[in-house]
Amino acid sequence: MRLYRGKTFGLVLLAILAATLGGCQLVSAVGSAIPVTVDAEYTGLKAQKVAVMCWVDRGIRIDYPQLQLDTATFIQTQLTSHKDDSDLKKSTWPWEPRSVVRFQREHPELEGRPINEYAQRITGVTRLIYIEVDQFSTRGDETVQLKRGRMLGRVKVLEIADGKAKIVYEKQNLEVAFPPDRPDGVLDMPEPQIYGQTVGLFGTAVAQLFYSYQIERK
Repeated sequence: MRLYRGKTFGLVLLAILAATLGGCQLVSAVGSAIPVTVDAEYTGLKAQKVAVMCWVDRGIRIDYPQLQLDTATFIQTQLTSHKDDSDLKKSTWPWEPRSVVRFQREHPELEGRPINEYAQRITGVTRLIYIEVDQFSTRGDETVQLKRGRMLGRVKVLEIADGKAKIVYEKQNLEVAFPPDRPDGVLDMPEPQIYGQTVGLFGTAVAQLFYSYQIERK
């Protein structure tokens, strides 16, 4: 499978991020749409020292070596852009995602062990957002010529105190697809765009678990 690395991914993700931060929800053009507030599912990040860690299945990492870093970076950037919101007020982020990924690569012996056994080794944090990516693809199910992004994973939050870590929140089966309205896939879209949009949709879905936002409904 063809891989896309480096600046291509960065440019795609920055473009997606700008669009997301400028208005993370799709708004209806119908004048009668009513704003509805969706509350954060977990509100325990306020005034905490937070890090983001992403685990990606080894088989997926072979085809998409940047996915681990890209996903964690997108989520942390999205959250820090909302750090003045009430749900995230006074939160700090002492670890860059790149440093967390380096820690994971330097300690391969930790892979496969329960996250609460080693989360406390991410020193200087009191909350760890841990994302497990179980499935990722940029190709349609029927043929490799058709492109469609799909990303499936789960999210855990660990509370770290007194040298111990415990899971205090879980979200299972978080799944996105791009384009969402083309289940068979598309021919006329570059694969880096499929990759970036899929990571952006998944990252936004994860980040929105931790702050309130508005959508518009009829």
